[in-house]
Amino acid sequence: MGARECASGWIGAERIVMAITHVAFGAASALLTIKWLNVHESRTVLMFLAGGAIGSLLPDIDHPKSWLGRRIPFISIPLSNLVGHRGITHSMIALIVVQSIVLAAIAYLRATQDRAFAAPFLIAAGIGYASHLVADWMSNTGIPLLWPNRDRFAAPITLQTGSAAEYLIAFGIYVWFGVNFLRWFGHA
Repeated sequence: MGARECASGWIGAERIVMAITHVAFGAASALLTIKWLNVHESRTVLMFLAGGAIGSLLPDIDHPKSWLGRRIPFISIPLSNLVGHRGITHSMIALIVVQSIVLAAIAYLRATQDRAFAAPFLIAAGIGYASHLVADWMSNTGIPLLWPNRDRFAAPITLQTGSAAEYLIAFGIYVWFGVNFLRWFGHA
């Protein structure tokens, strides 16, 4: 395998690891919400976890090589060409829009009394979206919180994306998630 194929394979593997890190953060955020809301019904818990995981991948829809972007290129390519990666989808505007859609959907679901699956999923998708922005805020490149202003905001202490520290933290989140998920199932 040549250097180009090796580099391209590594980039793909790195994107998968970044997706896994975001999913860990989104699922852990959903689990914290489940605990805070004192949710015990298995079906509702699973919808929360699925929503948190999927929502955590949504901000990278603006990157054609992201895990989600490769699955829906008809959205990710035009969006990337229009605003670039870590543009509007990583901003306060997007967060407000996503949370507004979630609240509107929940209001509709409450009015129609058809919220058995959708409401927990939508709530957690909004939480997962926010968790992605927090995770990227903690990266060394930060996020354009006030887009279209291109200034990037980063946490006071940041991590290099793809570093051993990031992988160690993701592993720790998965261990924490696994232990708490198993504890929850033991009490469910």
